[in-house]
Amino acid sequence: WGRSQGTGHPGITFFNRGGGVITFDPFNRLDRQMNAHLFLFGPTGSGKSATLNNILNQVAAIYRPRMFIVEAGNSFGLFGDFAKRLGLTVNRVKLAPGSGVSLAPYADARRLIETP
Repeated sequence: WGRSQGTGHPGITFFNRGGGVITFDPFNRLDRQMNAHLFLFGPTGSGKSATLNNILNQVAAIYRPRMFIVEAGNSFGLFGDFAKRLGLTVNRVKLAPGSGVSLAPYADARRLIETP
């Protein structure tokens, strides 16, 4: 049982307790087959949001995917600011009572099916 080194597919990089590199790529088909989920937990202030921001930055740097981030609070505000400074489109919507904003989750479903 040695320390984990991940799958070896570059994508997301972490370090194990011994300082060794752990790499995996959540968009790689083989990596997704092994485990397509992330379970991140810890007490308040332990770095969960910072870890997710790190993952988002690494994924955005490699794939430039379309991302939808829904959160309570403002843990990803700086990520949005950074993405905007890089020239990416950032749309912020604040859902609050009386704001007049509602979600239509299937508004563009047809376009998703028709667009390759």
